[in-house]
Amino acid sequence: MTQGGPYAIGEGGSVVARRNGEWTVVVDDGPSGAQNSLRAAAASDNGRHLWFAGDSGVVGVYDVTNRAMTDYSAPKGLTSTWEALSVVGLADAESVYFANGSGEVVRASHTDSQIQWQEPVKPGSGSSITSLQFTGRGFGFVTDTSSNVFQTVDGAKSWRRIGIRRGSVNLHDIAPLPSNQINVVGDGGSVFDYNGFTWTRSHAGENALLAIERDHHRGVVTDDSGGVFRLTTHGWKRERSSTGETLHGVCLGTAEHPSVAVGESGTILEHHKA
Repeated sequence: MTQGGPYAIGEGGSVVARRNGEWTVVVDDGPSGAQNSLRAAAASDNGRHLWFAGDSGVVGVYDVTNRAMTDYSAPKGLTSTWEALSVVGLADAESVYFANGSGEVVRASHTDSQIQWQEPVKPGSGSSITSLQFTGRGFGFVTDTSSNVFQTVDGAKSWRRIGIRRGSVNLHDIAPLPSNQINVVGDGGSVFDYNGFTWTRSHAGENALLAIERDHHRGVVTDDSGGVFRLTTHGWKRERSSTGETLHGVCLGTAEHPSVAVGESGTILEHHKA
């Protein structure tokens, strides 16, 4: 979600935006023009910059206001696939964190169109990182394919493992809140909740949960069969029946824009408030 509404990224370097109630392609072939598939996207705190990254080390930032793109691909010669990214700060003064399939996290400082890259750091033993989220400058989390959740409080310089003990499932996405509460989703409909001390496990359906978005009062989860679940006072409730298409991403709506889930075959689902 940006200040101009929801955006989505996909195969071949495509970036699409919802404008005036219609979806339109704003970038055809990625920031480098090489049609590398994009796998992760996140917006600056004020929603003016949309960052995205993906295959072959491709990295780009799209200025939503000026409708202009800048290419920052293959930083420090890193050309492995970026699996996740997170952005903290206002446009032109943001910290951007990237994670790759080699289990590395790289921090970039972006100021007045200039970017500085730090050296990669491995939170764990090298398992592929599946999600990366920061809630403030220096404070963030990653999940990996070995059921691990790591936390940093110093801007990705160092990490400590905080779970998940006996998680025993692949983890796909994480949604931290400023209150130190964390939700992590994974295979088998698993939703793990962390309150800063202990982990508890609940379920949203039975399929692999691939994406989660939370704020203080709302939450949405999507799965690999096209199912959508919404957080209620009684737990996670199925919002709609399966579309049959895997849903890889979701964002919560605002007063002006609907909640959106996106997935395979160009699938886009919108939820408008009644």
